[in-house]
Amino acid sequence: MELIKGRKEEIDRRQERRKESLRRIMLHSKDHQKAIHAAVRWYGMRQKWETDSQKEFFILEAVLTLMAKNTPEWIAREFPPMKQYDGERWGTKDYYSSVEALADTKPFGGDEVALMAFLMEWGNVDIIRFCVAQMTIIDELRALDGQEPVLVEFMESQGVPSYKMHGGALFDRGGRFIGKEKRRRLRLVK
Repeated sequence: MELIKGRKEEIDRRQERRKESLRRIMLHSKDHQKAIHAAVRWYGMRQKWETDSQKEFFILEAVLTLMAKNTPEWIAREFPPMKQYDGERWGTKDYYSSVEALADTKPFGGDEVALMAFLMEWGNVDIIRFCVAQMTIIDELRALDGQEPVLVEFMESQGVPSYKMHGGALFDRGGRFIGKEKRRRLRLVK
């Protein structure tokens, strides 16, 4: 058991060193393409509430501005789509839907909205993690302002109620009791 625990600690230390290296490259590199690579990978490794959300948001905006100066072809070359096929069968984005997203886009020319629409459709693991990290940072900033997360606000605007768990009990937004968490108990088998 100690061998497994020691191995996990070594992996965690290695990941922290990698994150620090990527952050240093992201913040101090003179080559903007190298900085974009490091930023996309660093944001993909970032944990929720790990750093100061406001500072990270400003850095993220700068990274998106740099990315918008590139073309979709550059992003496709540097962050190739996953080699998954048959997205129609599995109901997921696959290589072909990613290539279709590339064919339909024009150069960004500094347009961050067009860039984000493209990134949301692009089937690359690093890009997907980058987009999720961006939404996480936005939710963290909204939480600091006392607002609900973006997804909860969207669902409520669509008429889908949201609930909160508190001490094993489920409550709606008005504080009305909905139900209790079902607990499973283990029994000794003889």
